Amino acid sequence: MALVNQMKPDGWTPLTPTYYDATLHFKKDNSSDQSPINNVCQSNYLVMLSDGEAKDAEDAPTAISNINSLPNISNCGQDSDIKEEKCARTLATWLNTSDLNPYISDQQNVITHTIAFSLKGNDTATNFLTDIAENGGGQLYTADNAADLTSAFNNIITGIIEDESSFVSPGVTANQFNNSRHLSQVYYSVFKPSKTDRWQGNLKRYQLIGDPLDIYDNSSPPALAADPDTGFFKESAFSFWSGSVDGRKVNVGGAGDNIPEAENRKLFTFLGNNPAGQAENLDSSAHLLQTTNDNIKPETLGLPPSDDTRRSELLTWIRDPATWYGDPLHSVPALATYGCNIDAKNCPEKDQRLGIFFGTNDGFIHGLDASTGQEKFAFMPAELLPNLDKLKTNAATDRVNNGRPYGMDGLVTLWVNDLNNNGVIYGGYDTLDFDKTSEYLPSDKINKVTVVEAGQAVTKEEFIYAYIGMRRGGRSYYALDVTAPASPQLRWFISGGDSGFEKLGQTWAKPVKTRIKIGSTIRDVLIFSGGYDPAQDNAESYQSDSMGNAVYIVDAHDGTLIWSASNDRSATLQLTSMNYSIPGGVRVIDLEGDGLADQMFFADTGGQVWRLYINNGMTSVNDLVWPSDSNGDGKWTDDEGVFAELGPTKLQNEASDGGLAQRTHSRKFFVEPDVSLFRLNGSTHLAVAIGSGNRPDPLGRINAVILDRAYSMASPFYANPAVTASNASSRTVPVHNRLQHNSGNTQLVDITQLDSSNNKDIEPEDFFGTSTSDPKKGWFITLEPGEKVMTESVTFEDVIYFNTYLPSNEASLTCNPIAGKARAYAVELLTAMPVKDEDGEPESADRYTNLANSGLPPATSILFPEGSKDALICVGAECNPLEIGDDKQTTYWRQVR
Repeated sequence: MALVNQMKPDGWTPLTPTYYDATLHFKKDNSSDQSPINNVCQSNYLVMLSDGEAKDAEDAPTAISNINSLPNISNCGQDSDIKEEKCARTLATWLNTSDLNPYISDQQNVITHTIAFSLKGNDTATNFLTDIAENGGGQLYTADNAADLTSAFNNIITGIIEDESSFVSPGVTANQFNNSRHLSQVYYSVFKPSKTDRWQGNLKRYQLIGDPLDIYDNSSPPALAADPDTGFFKESAFSFWSGSVDGRKVNVGGAGDNIPEAENRKLFTFLGNNPAGQAENLDSSAHLLQTTNDNIKPETLGLPPSDDTRRSELLTWIRDPATWYGDPLHSVPALATYGCNIDAKNCPEKDQRLGIFFGTNDGFIHGLDASTGQEKFAFMPAELLPNLDKLKTNAATDRVNNGRPYGMDGLVTLWVNDLNNNGVIYGGYDTLDFDKTSEYLPSDKINKVTVVEAGQAVTKEEFIYAYIGMRRGGRSYYALDVTAPASPQLRWFISGGDSGFEKLGQTWAKPVKTRIKIGSTIRDVLIFSGGYDPAQDNAESYQSDSMGNAVYIVDAHDGTLIWSASNDRSATLQLTSMNYSIPGGVRVIDLEGDGLADQMFFADTGGQVWRLYINNGMTSVNDLVWPSDSNGDGKWTDDEGVFAELGPTKLQNEASDGGLAQRTHSRKFFVEPDVSLFRLNGSTHLAVAIGSGNRPDPLGRINAVILDRAYSMASPFYANPAVTASNASSRTVPVHNRLQHNSGNTQLVDITQLDSSNNKDIEPEDFFGTSTSDPKKGWFITLEPGEKVMTESVTFEDVIYFNTYLPSNEASLTCNPIAGKARAYAVELLTAMPVKDEDGEPESADRYTNLANSGLPPATSILFPEGSKDALICVGAECNPLEIGDDKQTTYWRQVR
């Protein structure tokens, strides 16, 4: 590297003649010619590095003549006014579009990348190299020293090998002025995988319109945005916020086109202690992520204390809009309505002011203006600052040891505290004082409401808080006040290992904002699971975890721990069976419709599904949450709370087969259960739908024999126990025997195989019994070998929707990798029968459709856009109409007093 840094430009730069000579290296005119192109599936690259302009007057005429002699080229000298550049651009196009070895199948072309070395200020040379790369299907790289040169070659050699993708569900929001409908605008997080440490990402906006309803772009007139053959966006798609057609490209258009200039970006970090609810305004010099912030030392970035040069490079680089957004691998965009541009009781969608929030793996949570796509702010926790050095270097990812760096890859939860229920935080219709002279509140001020607390009148401001975890990026949750997006505040953060949070693992779960009642006090809280223990990554079968095996309730304002459960005696509720991490979220349900959480459901990596009751009104936090019964005696002890145990049976665990049966049935849950109610035989049942699948191991490399399953289970006792201070000591709860697989399938019925032998006269009672005492409590479907449920289930109108991934074991007959199969299932809640059957003979394969996008599927979204009678069911960008039926209609109301 020292020798490279000492190099000085000297002599001629015969770029065009040398380029032609390199062409001869690849070109094969007859079968006896030698060519490095000898495999139908190989990729061919040529790299042109120059430290100056094309200069070689002596050989230029010969080069022009030689290039003109190539097939389908004539008069190439017209492609430049500069003699030494003539025909080079034409040659780049020819290499990229021609078949250089006709003796093997398919077109064997050559892609040209260029590197401008120490050419700052030389527009002639830079423009030439830019054109060569563009015509040659490659990319221009710039380098001023050996480190830059190494980075450029690393990027070229490792390359970006995968296509643009999206693993997440679309981001939508309910219309705050008609809560029975979604807004028509829909947002997609997209990213482009790479062999290197930094993946590019973007956020793109489309619209839900048309008849039939579908996803359309911003063309005039609007055109269908998604390609039904790929399940992704069309090359011709023109997303909102984009200056031109951006198609499926991640690094073109969308929010990435609207990143402010470096000097105007509001990028923040925080280096202090947990504010614990005493909100810290981030819009100050102490928290700015820039070179002038002396609080950010080289060691803050993981650098040697004396490396001020690299410190400045990193802080300058991360602010540069050309650095682009990192990938939002799992972060679904979350939306909030701030105000209305006009005075209206029911604000039209086009006049609503919305903000968007999402996380990226370069370490930020971003806040955007939904109308322009412009970034309002971005916050990077201090614990992620050391990743900047690795991200800028962007070396080939070490997949054996630590993998690539992750950042703020979690799901965002928004608490929109609209106290006067007028749909906005700023201004809007004055719902509480409608009889006064002014019907509308000032649109430039945060709304205030007077409430009575403990007999005293208290004036409170409305607000919007954003909560986000880190998934693989770390073991913390962060809470931001984003009421003023241009000036956000950090309210609190919680980290695994903190007092009370020793069991908090990687924060995979989306926190649930809800309310509980302790004594006579109603508290706003967050509920979340303990997350993931990365030690599970290499576990073939069940293993106890040291982190992640917990559930927490914290104060939503300041992050104070209110209650916890784990197998540790330090928890509020010790549950001895809680030995496995819980990466999926907690399904919190309000059965009484009073705004208070009543029950919690979650599942773990040990094949267990849990049910806990919340006893609102109890004064002691020790009686706040009780586990459900597991042994059928109607009482609870500390070894209960497990609703279903769906791993190996005792015989399978003890089989003398080297652990094969145990591994085959070591089903793990990475998603939260879906909970719904149904009526059967005069009784209301609570249904739990969930599917198993090891999400970190979609290809089955760790456990190749696992048989995953999809479940629908139920309890005929849906309500909470009636707990009071006088009867709390009895620990009485609804009777329930934990559901398990057994030799006779007496509790859960196997309905995997569906054909003409068993598809007639199937009734719900076949799976859920004829009385509450019947042992039958549900059904299961065993998936194909290797197939895994990758998403939460969604239950709508007694139909369960869930999506799976099946890796392929086929040999590819083309040069493209076999991605596998993504499947969208739709089955009846009570019978597992397919919803669609084309020939009148329901079969197992009728339960699913193969998705066009064959990567890991996101969860199913059911959307009710404004102006449409029917709904739209989407898996990513693949959408289909969902008829609601004439006997049903949506409705809503708003309570203002």
